[in-house]
Amino acid sequence: MLKQLSTQTNVCSFNILKTTQREKQFIFSAMPSSMFLQRRVFGLKETLKDLPEQVSISKLLANKYTFATLTSTSYQELDSMLAMYQHQIMPIIGAGDFSRLAKLLLHKRVDMIIDYDMSVKHFLTPQQYAELDSREIIEYPEFNSGYFACSRTQVGAEVIEQIDALMQSAKMHQPIKQYHYASFKPEVAARIMTIYKTYYKPDTYND
Repeated sequence: MLKQLSTQTNVCSFNILKTTQREKQFIFSAMPSSMFLQRRVFGLKETLKDLPEQVSISKLLANKYTFATLTSTSYQELDSMLAMYQHQIMPIIGAGDFSRLAKLLLHKRVDMIIDYDMSVKHFLTPQQYAELDSREIIEYPEFNSGYFACSRTQVGAEVIEQIDALMQSAKMHQPIKQYHYASFKPEVAARIMTIYKTYYKPDTYND
């Protein structure tokens, strides 16, 4: 999808992470299509047992822990520090890269991975998932945002303009609220809706 968005073909998608490089290639919506809980650090329980509930990736790298990462994704705030420790990074590329990521932990090829909880659960059996533990990442904000994105064409620009108008309208508040309350615990969904209301359209997004 990212490759298609980079072409002059009229292509749009949603839940695309926004980065400086991608903003040069695609046209993004002003508001997120959705927000979701951040990636976490995963490792075998034995590896993580003495670590606090929140960890710093920079400190873990400085302490010689090894990581597997996906070359097809951006780790946003972590990209620059991961690039500084390439000798401790195992890059995963090619077909099935998401499924291979978590399984590297089970085979003890690396110490840790950085991934979404739902992704790890998806690619592992319940028994395999039970062998792992995870921690929050200090360098990340609590939530990540996925945006609508279109290729940099005339049609793409027109579609994003229409999406922006729709997303900023009062009638979209309820569908956005319903989606996030269906996806997360009520207290998490409430924090997400506060961000929408505070940062994107406070005049029309009312409870």
